[in-house]
Amino acid sequence: MIALFEPSALVSIYAPGVEPMPTFVWVSLSVFAMVLLVGSLFFRARLQRRRSSDRPLAEPLKVEIMARPLPFSVCSECRLIIDLPSPISCPQCAGLDCCVWVDAESERSIATAAVGTD
Repeated sequence: MIALFEPSALVSIYAPGVEPMPTFVWVSLSVFAMVLLVGSLFFRARLQRRRSSDRPLAEPLKVEIMARPLPFSVCSECRLIIDLPSPISCPQCAGLDCCVWVDAESERSIATAAVGTD
C-alpha cells in the first residue's frame, strides 16, 4: 500500500525526540477549517438575503422622514425609523454605526441620503 503521508520522512526536520503530528490530526483540522469556511459563507449569504428582502422601499421612507416630528433616528441598514430619544443601536439589526440621529431640520437631508435609493 502506498502511503500519502509518511511521518518518518518528516522526523529529520524536528528536534530529536519530537514526533510529527499524526495524519488524522492534520485531516481533522483541514475538515474543520473547510466546514467553518463553508458555514460562514452560507450564513453571510443568508443574512444578506434576509436583509435585502426585509428592507422597505426608500421613497415612502424619505417622505416619512421629512414629515416626522423631531427628534428621531433612522437605521440606514434596515431602513427603520426609531422613535427612541437617544438610541444606542438599531433594535432590528443591532447596528451601531448605521443609525443617523436627527434632531434638527438640517439633518433630515442626511437621513434621507443615508437611506439611499431602491
